[in-house]
Amino acid sequence: METGGAVMAKNGQGRPLGFYFCTPYCAIYGAKRPLVLGDTPVRKGQRFTLERAAEGVRLGYPFRREIVVGTFQTGAAIDYCDPDQPPPHED
Repeated sequence: METGGAVMAKNGQGRPLGFYFCTPYCAIYGAKRPLVLGDTPVRKGQRFTLERAAEGVRLGYPFRREIVVGTFQTGAAIDYCDPDQPPPHED
């Protein structure tokens, strides 16, 4: 945001879209120009956030830090990323 490459994503009413559903609830951004964040390319107009998830770390799953791109919407169920439970896609 500091360099002008991204802004807080907004909904159809022009309000901030909100936060990612998984702790630590990072903001959702929109790319104003093509970006490369780490090794993840983000196209102009695409929405993105940072996911940091500790799901299952006490069971041997790796701690995840990654840029997530996609279509985000308000009202998603909250996920607390329980370190004592496997990630939902691993059940």
